[in-house]
Amino acid sequence: MLPVRVGIFAVCLFAAGLCGASAAPKFQPYETRAPMIKEGQGGARTTVDGIDIWSHGDPPRRYQILGVITDERTTATVLWGHGMSDLPRDIASAAKAAEGDAAILDSEANAITGVYSRSFNDGQVQTFADETHKSRYLVVKYLPDAPAAQQ
Repeated sequence: MLPVRVGIFAVCLFAAGLCGASAAPKFQPYETRAPMIKEGQGGARTTVDGIDIWSHGDPPRRYQILGVITDERTTATVLWGHGMSDLPRDIASAAKAAEGDAAILDSEANAITGVYSRSFNDGQVQTFADETHKSRYLVVKYLPDAPAAQQ
């Protein structure tokens, strides 16, 4: 009887891992004729592992866009994979791997992918929603200020 219980437990753990798993952020480099250089205006940022994460606005300096990080993950708590609490660290890690100094939030959206309910003998009902969070960040390299125009 014990091997059957162990087998069922292993199958449940495997299934739970598949349901909650999500892939790590993916980097795609920008391909342009000339470097994508911008002059930022400022905004709100946090720094994670030495990488600035701009959640609103952009760096108040010159920067070059190196590429884009796309990320998709579940908002539910997961046993394995990448949960929402790991997002800033995962974005910083991907930006650092792409040799960037910062990541600028370009877009994000949540989509409900399922709704589940369970009822109890005392008449209570709990309802859960599974959501998928999609986000896109620009990976940037800080540049020195442009030299003043010569007269």
